[in-house]
Amino acid sequence: MIESFCNGELEIKWKCGEGSGSGNGNGSSSSSSAGVDLSGALDHLRRLNNSVKNKTIIVDGYLPNETVPVIRYQGKDTPQGFATGFQTVQHKTYHTVFSSKEKQQLCIIMMLRFLGAAGSRLDLQSDIMSSLVDGLIKMCREHKQYNDIVYAKLCLADTAFNKGFDKTILKVVNVGEALESAKRYGEAGEIYCEVTNPEKYVQIPSAPAQALHGFAGLAFKRAQDYVRAEEEYVTALRTSGDDWDRHIQLGSYGFSFSNDSGQTEGTLANMMIFYEIVHRAVTSGLKDDNEHMRMQRACHLLVGLLSVAGYRHPGNTMFEDPQIVQMCQDAIKSEYKSSAEIAMKRVVHATMAPTIDDYHQRLLDCMDGDEYLFMTMYSPEEKAEMQADLLEDQKRKSKESARDVIDDMVQVDSFRIR
Repeated sequence: MIESFCNGELEIKWKCGEGSGSGNGNGSSSSSSAGVDLSGALDHLRRLNNSVKNKTIIVDGYLPNETVPVIRYQGKDTPQGFATGFQTVQHKTYHTVFSSKEKQQLCIIMMLRFLGAAGSRLDLQSDIMSSLVDGLIKMCREHKQYNDIVYAKLCLADTAFNKGFDKTILKVVNVGEALESAKRYGEAGEIYCEVTNPEKYVQIPSAPAQALHGFAGLAFKRAQDYVRAEEEYVTALRTSGDDWDRHIQLGSYGFSFSNDSGQTEGTLANMMIFYEIVHRAVTSGLKDDNEHMRMQRACHLLVGLLSVAGYRHPGNTMFEDPQIVQMCQDAIKSEYKSSAEIAMKRVVHATMAPTIDDYHQRLLDCMDGDEYLFMTMYSPEEKAEMQADLLEDQKRKSKESARDVIDDMVQVDSFRIR
């Protein structure tokens, strides 16, 4: 029966309006495995005028040839918040046979199919629609149905764009975060990149391009697409402007950020954490092509320049090893070792390059000598162990990252270090 609810024919009747018994906006139709056809029934919903606040929605799901619903969903906006509930009491058989978990899963299935077919055309206010989806997402979390969370947020994003709700970019960002919760990091990265395009989406202050490019860098790093990750981190810093170091205080107490709201600081920190991962990947032999070796060289030159500038961050352990710091400083020209300000200006200058190739060339221009070779003499057994450690570390962090998103610990206007 659950399989029928998922993929078979499903009849849905609903009521939308001030009260569950008001009779406002009734409609019904049937569906096939390809989706739910609700076009005729939507005429009732369109008749709702502004006097109806749309604070209540009732959805009943029927199997073919059934006269009573298998399950009913009820959502109502109250002063205490949006209340979500479901029941099977109308159908005596399924009410008795199904466990509470199975009933909740049926509710999720029915509502996701309903919203996928009609969500973008429902006459529901934006806050009610968001609350409805949030309630479904909470159910999905309880059952670890993370791909269903993605689908629910896709429905919400579709509704937001089609209805013209405010902050539509944030709805798409929510889809990206939902994809991360399902550990579909590459897809999330693509979404974060797409919404930075002002020709496609209206940009809003609460989702600045710098932060979104940084999110993309994190997502591509988790997907182990290090080439795309580097491009996004550098783009995020470039988006900050050619004076992004204005937020940095260089004094006797070292390197610190001020008046930055965490974005530039977080981007730089995340990029240097990423570069250490690339360094480990190349050193262990996991990545041994020229493109990744070029990234490793960029890592060492940045560690050299930033260490001269006084930069330290606990996320990148290379700064904590005096021998590595000295080796990286030895790789840069003497004129860039003369002051913290000069070293920092060279880092900013590199990130302002119009392409990733130009960025690498600007860093290469800081190198002392015509060649740079970082030799690591490890046995095949040692490299295999290093690879295993790196992959296990990334797997663990991937799980932690997904859990953070699921628990709503990450906000769009914050920076994320993972």
